[in-house]
Amino acid sequence: MGVLEAVGLYRFFHVGDEETIALRGVDLDVAAGELCALQGPSGSGKSTLIACLAGLDDPDGGAVTLMGERISRRPEGQRARIRARHVGLMTQGGNLFEHLSFRDNVQLALALALAAGRGDVHESADRALADLDIAALADALPATLSSGQYARAGVAVALAPAPPVLICDEPTAEVDTVSEAWIIARLRAACRDGAGVLVATHSAAIAASADRVIHIKDGRIANG
Repeated sequence: MGVLEAVGLYRFFHVGDEETIALRGVDLDVAAGELCALQGPSGSGKSTLIACLAGLDDPDGGAVTLMGERISRRPEGQRARIRARHVGLMTQGGNLFEHLSFRDNVQLALALALAAGRGDVHESADRALADLDIAALADALPATLSSGQYARAGVAVALAPAPPVLICDEPTAEVDTVSEAWIIARLRAACRDGAGVLVATHSAAIAASADRVIHIKDGRIANG
């Protein structure tokens, strides 16, 4: 069993009389220690799939399990606890609270994981930042960071509790090559530590470093 599994996911959206089928029976799994790149054109269903896998949205059909625990079709409070227990998440819109320093964002991520039942989370924010080689930004507010620094900070917050599942949506969009290389190195390090990592990305560099590339088109996982 993978650390992240989805079986038969469907997602429909309605605007007036129009119906859009965003996901069409998606099956997907990510194993412990595996880095998977999720690729597809705009409108292919990548972000909808990421939201369903992370429990930010609920599929209309099918099921998602994280570490063997079903997260789909549960109340939002339960989904949030399961997500905090098992998932490090970086969304395309960012995962930093703008009024908190980078250190405080990391401390909050650690506290949420502990509150959700992750008994193995004991590190301080400063220790986590040092381990991720990003302590120099500890006191910065998100608004003061460059785009590359902001992306690195977002990945670091997701990684700080050492989650067994890491899900990222376009973590290297509009970043410099140095930041992209830093992010790829941290993703690979998380895999070496046993995490299953899924990254929705247009980056050729991430795809090249991935163990597997998963292609999605028109809401379906493409074969081959």
